[in-house]
Amino acid sequence: MAPFFIRGRFHHNNKLKIARKHKRGGMKNMQERFEKLRAEMEEISVEQQNIRDGQRQVRENFEVIETECEELKRETRIIIQQSARTQIKLALMFQIL
Repeated sequence: MAPFFIRGRFHHNNKLKIARKHKRGGMKNMQERFEKLRAEMEEISVEQQNIRDGQRQVRENFEVIETECEELKRETRIIIQQSARTQIKLALMFQIL
């Protein structure tokens, strides 16, 4: 009976050795994946920063456009008021003549 018992132990150790080798390879694989993920995360971070910068520039452009729009509205009101005054002056002049 002893030979069977010993044979079982050797097979068991071989399996452990294979498992250890596989585990080390797995750790190397995991480390490679970790580095790859780290690089991808860095790329994503850079892309997100670029997106934030783009959004900031768009926001600034909209603010400039909004300011110009308000200025144009104010100028339009002034022109309308001046036109109305001119109309009144012309009407008065034609009544005098």
